[in-house]
Amino acid sequence: MENDIVVPECVICGFKLSNSAMVPSKLQRHLVTNHPSLSTKEKSYFESYLSSKLKQGKNFKKQLCVSEKAQVASYEIAELIAVKLKPHNLAEEIILPACRKIVKTMIGGSADIEISKIPLSNDTIHRRIKDLSENIEQNTAKTLANSNFAIQIDETTDITGNSQLIAFVRFIDENDIINQFLCCRELSDFTTDGAPAMTGHIKGFVAHVKELNENILVTHCVLHQEALVTKFLPSDLKIVLEQCVKMVNYIKSRPLKTLEERIVHYFPKLDIKKFDWVRNPFLITDTSVFDLTLNEEEELILLSSNRDLIVKHSEESINSFWINIRCEYPIIAKKALYILLQFSTSYLCEFGFSALANIKTKKDQDC
Repeated sequence: MENDIVVPECVICGFKLSNSAMVPSKLQRHLVTNHPSLSTKEKSYFESYLSSKLKQGKNFKKQLCVSEKAQVASYEIAELIAVKLKPHNLAEEIILPACRKIVKTMIGGSADIEISKIPLSNDTIHRRIKDLSENIEQNTAKTLANSNFAIQIDETTDITGNSQLIAFVRFIDENDIINQFLCCRELSDFTTDGAPAMTGHIKGFVAHVKELNENILVTHCVLHQEALVTKFLPSDLKIVLEQCVKMVNYIKSRPLKTLEERIVHYFPKLDIKKFDWVRNPFLITDTSVFDLTLNEEEELILLSSNRDLIVKHSEESINSFWINIRCEYPIIAKKALYILLQFSTSYLCEFGFSALANIKTKKDQDC
Protein backbone atom coordinates (compact mmCIF):
# COMPACT_ATOMS: atom_id res chain seq x y z
CA MET A 1 0.00 0.00 0.00
CA GLU A 2 1.37 3.41 -1.00
CA ASN A 3 -0.37 6.68 -0.13
CA ASP A 4 -3.45 4.71 0.96
CA ILE A 5 -3.60 3.03 -2.49
CA VAL A 6 -3.32 -0.75 -2.75
CA VAL A 7 -0.44 -1.70 -5.07
CA PRO A 8 -0.17 -5.33 -6.28
CA GLU A 9 3.19 -7.04 -5.71
CA CYS A 10 4.74 -10.45 -6.23
CA VAL A 11 4.46 -12.75 -3.19
CA ILE A 12 7.93 -14.21 -3.82
CA CYS A 13 10.17 -11.24 -4.67
CA GLY A 14 8.02 -8.30 -3.58
CA PHE A 15 8.23 -6.64 -7.02
CA LYS A 16 5.47 -4.06 -7.40
CA LEU A 17 3.25 -4.60 -10.43
CA SER A 18 1.15 -2.16 -12.38
CA ASN A 19 -2.58 -2.68 -12.79
CA SER A 20 -2.06 -3.50 -16.46
CA ALA A 21 0.26 -6.37 -15.47
CA MET A 22 -2.49 -8.15 -13.57
CA VAL A 23 -3.80 -10.01 -16.60
CA PRO A 24 -3.10 -13.81 -16.34
CA SER A 25 -0.69 -13.89 -19.28
CA LYS A 26 1.56 -11.18 -17.88
CA LEU A 27 1.50 -12.72 -14.39
CA GLN A 28 2.52 -16.06 -15.89
CA ARG A 29 5.35 -14.38 -17.82
CA HIS A 30 6.67 -12.78 -14.57
CA LEU A 31 6.57 -16.12 -12.79
CA VAL A 32 8.36 -18.06 -15.54
CA THR A 33 10.95 -15.33 -16.15
CA ASN A 34 11.84 -14.46 -12.53
CA HIS A 35 10.94 -17.65 -10.65
CA PRO A 36 11.27 -20.55 -13.09
CA SER A 37 11.71 -23.12 -10.31
CA LEU A 38 8.27 -22.23 -8.95
CA SER A 39 6.39 -22.10 -12.22
CA THR A 40 4.91 -25.60 -11.74
CA LYS A 41 3.76 -25.04 -8.14
CA GLU A 42 0.07 -25.17 -7.23
CA LYS A 43 -1.93 -22.16 -6.04
CA SER A 44 -2.00 -23.57 -2.48
CA TYR A 45 1.82 -23.28 -2.31
CA PHE A 46 1.74 -19.53 -2.90
CA GLU A 47 -1.15 -19.08 -0.43
CA SER A 48 0.84 -20.93 2.22
CA TYR A 49 3.96 -18.87 1.42
CA LEU A 50 1.98 -15.61 1.77
CA SER A 51 0.48 -16.72 5.10
CA SER A 52 3.94 -17.57 6.46
CA LYS A 53 5.36 -14.25 5.31
CA LEU A 54 2.55 -12.27 7.00
CA LYS A 55 3.06 -14.22 10.22
CA GLN A 56 6.78 -13.43 10.25
CA GLY A 57 6.00 -9.76 9.77
CA LYS A 58 3.63 -9.78 12.75
CA ASN A 59 6.21 -11.53 14.93
CA PHE A 60 8.88 -8.98 13.97
CA LYS A 61 6.51 -6.11 14.76
CA LYS A 62 5.68 -7.69 18.11
CA GLN A 63 9.37 -8.10 18.99
CA LEU A 64 10.04 -4.51 18.00
CA CYS A 65 7.15 -3.35 20.19
CA VAL A 66 8.44 -5.37 23.16
CA SER A 67 11.90 -3.89 22.65
CA GLU A 68 10.52 -0.32 22.73
CA LYS A 69 8.52 -1.05 25.87
CA ALA A 70 11.61 -2.56 27.51
CA GLN A 71 13.57 0.64 26.82
CA VAL A 72 10.78 2.78 28.27
CA ALA A 73 10.58 0.56 31.37
CA SER A 74 14.36 0.81 31.76
CA TYR A 75 14.20 4.62 31.84
CA GLU A 76 11.25 4.61 34.25
CA ILE A 77 13.07 2.33 36.70
CA ALA A 78 16.22 4.46 36.39
CA GLU A 79 14.13 7.52 37.25
CA LEU A 80 12.72 5.79 40.36
CA ILE A 81 16.22 4.86 41.52
CA ALA A 82 17.41 8.43 41.01
CA VAL A 83 14.41 9.93 42.82
CA LYS A 84 14.85 7.54 45.77
CA LEU A 85 18.63 8.20 45.79
CA LYS A 86 19.47 4.49 45.67
CA PRO A 87 22.60 2.75 44.27
CA HIS A 88 22.46 2.00 40.55
CA ASN A 89 22.99 -1.76 40.96
CA LEU A 90 19.70 -2.03 42.87
CA ALA A 91 17.80 -2.52 39.59
CA GLU A 92 19.84 -5.53 38.48
CA GLU A 93 20.23 -7.16 41.88
CA ILE A 94 16.82 -6.56 43.51
CA ILE A 95 14.20 -5.00 41.22
CA LEU A 96 14.59 -7.30 38.19
CA PRO A 97 14.65 -10.60 40.16
CA ALA A 98 11.71 -9.42 42.25
CA CYS A 99 9.68 -8.48 39.15
CA ARG A 100 10.41 -11.84 37.53
CA LYS A 101 9.21 -13.73 40.61
CA ILE A 102 6.08 -11.58 40.86
CA VAL A 103 4.95 -12.02 37.25
CA LYS A 104 5.89 -15.71 37.23
CA THR A 105 3.74 -16.30 40.31
CA MET A 106 0.84 -14.04 39.41
CA ILE A 107 0.71 -14.41 35.62
CA GLY A 108 2.79 -17.47 34.75
CA GLY A 109 3.73 -18.56 31.26
CA SER A 110 6.60 -16.70 29.64
CA ALA A 111 5.87 -13.37 31.32
CA ASP A 112 9.04 -13.55 33.42
CA ILE A 113 11.10 -14.09 30.25
CA GLU A 114 9.66 -10.90 28.76
CA ILE A 115 10.50 -9.01 31.97
CA SER A 116 14.10 -10.22 31.78
CA LYS A 117 14.47 -8.41 28.44
CA ILE A 118 14.43 -5.05 30.23
CA PRO A 119 18.03 -3.68 30.30
CA LEU A 120 18.77 -2.97 33.97
CA SER A 121 22.50 -3.51 34.42
CA ASN A 122 24.47 -1.17 36.66
CA ASP A 123 26.09 0.59 33.68
CA THR A 124 22.77 0.86 31.84
CA ILE A 125 21.05 2.51 34.81
CA HIS A 126 24.03 4.87 35.12
CA ARG A 127 23.64 5.92 31.47
CA ARG A 128 19.88 6.27 31.83
CA ILE A 129 20.21 8.54 34.87
CA LYS A 130 22.86 10.57 33.08
CA ASP A 131 20.53 11.01 30.08
CA LEU A 132 17.66 12.03 32.35
CA SER A 133 19.88 14.48 34.26
CA GLU A 134 21.10 16.13 31.06
CA ASN A 135 17.54 16.47 29.83
CA ILE A 136 16.41 18.02 33.13
CA GLU A 137 19.38 20.39 33.11
CA GLN A 138 18.66 21.53 29.55
CA ASN A 139 14.94 22.10 30.22
CA THR A 140 15.68 23.91 33.48
CA ALA A 141 18.27 26.12 31.78
CA LYS A 142 15.69 27.11 29.15
CA THR A 143 13.22 28.02 31.89
CA LEU A 144 15.77 30.05 33.86
CA ALA A 145 16.79 32.00 30.77
CA ASN A 146 13.45 33.86 30.91
CA SER A 147 12.84 33.98 34.65
CA ASN A 148 14.26 35.31 37.89
CA PHE A 149 15.70 32.56 40.05
CA ALA A 150 17.76 31.81 43.14
CA ILE A 151 20.66 29.37 43.08
CA GLN A 152 22.02 27.35 45.98
CA ILE A 153 25.50 25.89 45.59
CA ASP A 154 27.94 24.07 47.82
CA GLU A 155 31.10 22.02 47.46
CA THR A 156 32.34 18.95 49.29
CA THR A 157 35.01 16.27 49.02
CA ASP A 158 33.64 12.75 48.52
CA ILE A 159 35.03 9.48 49.91
CA THR A 160 37.35 9.11 46.90
CA GLY A 161 38.99 12.50 47.56
CA ASN A 162 37.36 14.24 44.57
CA SER A 163 35.72 17.66 44.89
CA GLN A 164 32.03 17.71 44.02
CA LEU A 165 30.00 20.84 43.30
CA ILE A 166 26.22 20.57 43.63
CA ALA A 167 23.63 23.17 42.64
CA PHE A 168 19.90 23.64 43.19
CA VAL A 169 17.71 26.40 41.80
CA ARG A 170 14.48 27.97 42.99
CA PHE A 171 12.22 29.58 40.41
CA ILE A 172 8.64 30.34 39.44
CA ASP A 173 6.85 27.44 37.75
CA GLU A 174 3.32 28.31 36.64
CA ASN A 175 1.51 29.23 39.89
CA ASP A 176 4.11 28.26 42.44
CA ILE A 177 7.78 28.56 43.40
CA ILE A 178 9.62 25.25 43.22
CA ASN A 179 13.05 23.89 44.12
CA GLN A 180 14.82 21.99 41.34
CA PHE A 181 18.07 20.04 41.26
CA LEU A 182 20.31 21.59 38.61
CA CYS A 183 23.58 19.68 38.43
CA CYS A 184 26.38 17.87 40.25
CA ARG A 185 29.84 18.33 38.79
CA GLU A 186 33.22 16.88 39.70
CA LEU A 187 35.76 19.70 39.99
CA SER A 188 39.13 18.98 38.43
CA ASP A 189 40.91 22.05 39.79
CA PHE A 190 42.04 22.64 43.36
CA THR A 191 39.28 23.97 45.58
CA THR A 192 39.00 25.20 49.15
CA ASP A 193 36.25 24.86 51.71
CA GLY A 194 34.81 27.27 54.23
CA ALA A 195 32.80 30.48 54.24
CA PRO A 196 35.56 32.77 52.81
CA ALA A 197 35.79 30.66 49.65
CA MET A 198 32.08 31.22 49.01
CA THR A 199 31.22 34.62 50.51
CA GLY A 200 34.58 36.40 50.40
CA HIS A 201 34.33 39.97 49.10
CA ILE A 202 37.59 39.82 47.13
CA LYS A 203 38.33 36.28 45.93
CA GLY A 204 35.20 34.40 47.01
CA PHE A 205 32.57 32.96 44.70
CA VAL A 206 30.19 35.80 45.50
CA ALA A 207 32.79 38.38 44.45
CA HIS A 208 33.23 36.70 41.06
CA VAL A 209 29.47 36.51 40.48
CA LYS A 210 28.99 40.18 41.38
CA GLU A 211 31.51 41.08 38.72
CA LEU A 212 28.93 39.80 36.23
CA ASN A 213 25.85 41.15 38.01
CA GLU A 214 26.30 43.58 40.89
CA ASN A 215 22.56 43.62 41.65
CA ILE A 216 22.31 40.03 42.88
CA LEU A 217 21.15 39.44 46.43
CA VAL A 218 23.35 37.10 48.48
CA THR A 219 22.19 35.15 51.55
CA HIS A 220 24.40 33.00 53.77
CA CYS A 221 22.92 29.72 55.03
CA VAL A 222 21.44 30.25 58.51
CA LEU A 223 22.69 26.85 59.68
CA HIS A 224 26.22 27.63 58.52
CA GLN A 225 26.10 30.95 60.33
CA GLU A 226 25.13 29.20 63.55
CA ALA A 227 28.03 26.78 63.13
CA LEU A 228 30.46 29.65 62.57
CA VAL A 229 29.25 31.46 65.68
CA THR A 230 29.77 28.38 67.87
CA LYS A 231 33.45 28.33 66.90
CA PHE A 232 33.96 31.52 68.90
CA LEU A 233 31.87 30.55 71.94
CA PRO A 234 33.63 29.44 75.13
CA SER A 235 33.62 25.68 75.52
CA ASP A 236 31.25 25.85 78.49
CA LEU A 237 28.57 27.40 76.29
CA LYS A 238 28.56 24.54 73.78
CA ILE A 239 26.66 22.21 76.10
CA VAL A 240 23.74 24.55 76.54
CA LEU A 241 21.09 22.01 77.39
CA GLU A 242 23.17 20.27 80.03
CA GLN A 243 24.68 23.30 81.69
CA CYS A 244 22.09 25.99 81.14
CA VAL A 245 22.49 27.55 84.59
CA LYS A 246 26.28 27.63 84.36
CA MET A 247 26.06 29.27 80.96
CA VAL A 248 23.83 32.08 82.25
CA ASN A 249 26.14 32.67 85.22
CA TYR A 250 29.15 32.65 82.92
CA ILE A 251 27.60 35.28 80.65
CA LYS A 252 26.61 37.48 83.60
CA SER A 253 30.04 37.37 85.20
CA ARG A 254 32.22 38.10 82.12
CA PRO A 255 32.41 40.86 79.52
CA LEU A 256 30.63 39.85 76.34
CA LYS A 257 31.76 42.54 73.95
CA THR A 258 33.81 40.12 71.81
CA LEU A 259 31.01 37.57 71.78
CA GLU A 260 28.44 40.19 70.81
CA GLU A 261 30.66 41.40 67.99
CA ARG A 262 30.96 37.87 66.64
CA ILE A 263 27.21 37.31 66.80
CA VAL A 264 26.48 40.61 65.04
CA HIS A 265 29.08 39.76 62.38
CA TYR A 266 27.42 36.47 61.42
CA PHE A 267 23.85 37.45 62.34
CA PRO A 268 23.42 41.08 61.28
CA LYS A 269 20.43 42.81 62.78
CA LEU A 270 17.44 42.30 60.53
CA ASP A 271 14.16 44.10 61.06
CA ILE A 272 11.66 41.47 59.93
CA LYS A 273 8.84 44.00 60.19
CA LYS A 274 10.09 45.38 56.87
CA PHE A 275 8.72 42.22 55.22
CA ASP A 276 5.31 42.03 56.92
CA TRP A 277 3.69 43.30 53.73
CA VAL A 278 4.90 40.20 51.88
CA ARG A 279 3.09 37.86 54.28
CA ASN A 280 -0.08 39.94 54.38
CA PRO A 281 -0.38 43.12 52.30
CA PHE A 282 -3.87 43.83 53.72
CA LEU A 283 -2.78 44.58 57.29
CA ILE A 284 -0.42 47.48 56.59
CA THR A 285 -0.78 50.76 58.45
CA ASP A 286 2.48 52.57 57.72
CA THR A 287 4.35 51.89 54.45
CA SER A 288 7.34 54.04 55.47
CA VAL A 289 8.87 51.16 57.48
CA PHE A 290 8.94 48.79 54.50
CA ASP A 291 11.92 50.28 52.65
CA LEU A 292 9.99 50.60 49.38
CA THR A 293 10.27 53.02 46.48
CA LEU A 294 7.50 55.51 45.78
CA ASN A 295 6.07 53.41 42.93
CA GLU A 296 6.18 50.28 45.09
CA GLU A 297 4.37 52.05 47.92
CA GLU A 298 1.64 53.31 45.58
CA GLU A 299 1.01 49.84 44.17
CA LEU A 300 1.00 48.30 47.64
CA ILE A 301 -1.62 50.79 48.79
CA LEU A 302 -3.79 50.06 45.75
CA LEU A 303 -3.39 46.35 46.34
CA SER A 304 -4.30 46.58 50.02
CA SER A 305 -7.57 48.33 49.16
CA ASN A 306 -8.69 45.63 46.69
CA ARG A 307 -11.34 43.67 48.60
CA ASP A 308 -11.59 40.94 45.98
CA LEU A 309 -7.98 40.00 46.58
CA ILE A 310 -8.50 39.59 50.34
CA VAL A 311 -10.46 36.39 49.73
CA LYS A 312 -7.93 35.24 47.18
CA HIS A 313 -5.10 35.81 49.64
CA SER A 314 -6.83 33.67 52.28
CA GLU A 315 -7.38 30.78 49.85
CA GLU A 316 -3.96 30.61 48.19
CA SER A 317 -0.41 30.16 49.36
CA ILE A 318 1.79 33.26 49.58
CA ASN A 319 3.79 32.16 46.55
CA SER A 320 0.72 31.54 44.38
CA PHE A 321 -0.90 34.81 45.47
CA TRP A 322 1.99 37.01 44.37
CA ILE A 323 2.54 35.03 41.15
CA ASN A 324 -1.12 35.36 40.13
CA ILE A 325 -1.21 39.16 40.56
CA ARG A 326 2.01 39.87 38.64
CA CYS A 327 0.13 41.27 35.66
CA GLU A 328 -2.16 43.53 37.68
CA TYR A 329 0.47 44.75 40.15
CA PRO A 330 3.81 44.14 38.40
CA ILE A 331 6.08 46.42 40.46
CA ILE A 332 5.18 45.29 43.99
CA ALA A 333 4.70 41.66 42.92
CA LYS A 334 8.20 41.60 41.44
CA LYS A 335 9.58 42.95 44.73
CA ALA A 336 7.72 40.29 46.76
CA LEU A 337 8.82 37.42 44.52
CA TYR A 338 12.40 38.67 44.66
CA ILE A 339 12.24 38.14 48.42
CA LEU A 340 10.36 34.84 48.30
CA LEU A 341 12.78 33.27 45.80
CA GLN A 342 15.68 33.27 48.25
CA PHE A 343 16.95 30.11 49.95
CA SER A 344 17.13 30.27 53.73
CA THR A 345 19.48 27.30 54.24
CA SER A 346 21.70 25.00 52.19
CA TYR A 347 19.69 21.97 53.28
CA LEU A 348 19.16 20.75 49.71
CA CYS A 349 22.90 20.70 49.02
CA GLU A 350 23.62 18.86 52.26
CA PHE A 351 20.90 16.36 51.44
CA GLY A 352 22.37 15.89 47.96
CA PHE A 353 25.85 15.30 49.39
CA SER A 354 24.45 12.67 51.77
CA ALA A 355 22.84 10.85 48.86
CA LEU A 356 26.07 11.06 46.84
CA ALA A 357 28.09 9.64 49.74
CA ASN A 358 25.57 6.83 50.22
CA ILE A 359 25.70 5.86 46.53
CA LYS A 360 29.51 5.97 46.34
CA THR A 361 29.92 4.03 49.59
CA LYS A 362 27.60 1.28 48.34
CA LYS A 363 29.46 1.18 45.02
CA ASP A 364 32.84 0.73 46.76
CA GLN A 365 31.45 -2.04 48.98
CA ASP A 366 30.24 -3.96 45.93
CA CYS A 367 33.60 -3.73 44.13
